[in-house]
Amino acid sequence: HQVDNAPTFPEVLHNVESWLNERNLLSSNKRRCAFATDGPWDFAKFLRMQCRFNSISYPRWAKKWINIRKEFANFYSLQRCGIGKMLESLGLIFDGRHHSGLDDSMNIARIALELIKDGCVLLLNDGVRASDPKFIDLNISNDKTEDLDEEESPQNDSLVVLDE
Repeated sequence: HQVDNAPTFPEVLHNVESWLNERNLLSSNKRRCAFATDGPWDFAKFLRMQCRFNSISYPRWAKKWINIRKEFANFYSLQRCGIGKMLESLGLIFDGRHHSGLDDSMNIARIALELIKDGCVLLLNDGVRASDPKFIDLNISNDKTEDLDEEESPQNDSLVVLDE
């Protein structure tokens, strides 16, 4: 029932932008906030795909972000790793459920705070590329994958994003 009653993506995006605007975080040319992510996927792939699917322009404020995974590895001279391993190496335990948006966000914030405490200056270090992801139709007939046609705009719910 929660999913059935959830607001649509366009409503959620509007609410996020309203929240940011109410706090004057988007009002000037000078960046007043930054998003921190665990890797590029949420903004570079999933948000782009959802915006495209809903025929919404990709938000300007989401074009650059702090990739905590990248920053953590560079600052501590370690291999890139996921949230759990980053927390473990900081002597912390993952709080909540893995891959739960809110729990992952809170744990990313904990990692960011530890980086700052240790002297790291968090900078925008990742962003979307100019090239759009390609969408392909998954309505495959006779299991002939070579018959896949690329489309300018996706027309159905079954989509795959291919990296350039």
